[in-house]
Amino acid sequence: MREFIFVSSMNQRLYEDYGERFIREFLQNKGNEIFLNIVFEDGIPNGLALLPGLNCLEIKDSNHPRFKSFFWQTI
Repeated sequence: MREFIFVSSMNQRLYEDYGERFIREFLQNKGNEIFLNIVFEDGIPNGLALLPGLNCLEIKDSNHPRFKSFFWQTI
């Protein structure tokens, strides 16, 4: 059986705007061979790390603020 892994990222604002619904609906409708990895900028929301089929990662890098400031200036 093949496995598929989808990857997404979001910060707290995006999680509140649409991410919570996206995650809930994805997990409700996915097959057993489909997984979701999400990288969070502002910490992992409570309880998400325990959901089956979901792998939560948090950005913890000292260069991340510099990365964000560079790309926010160019938008």
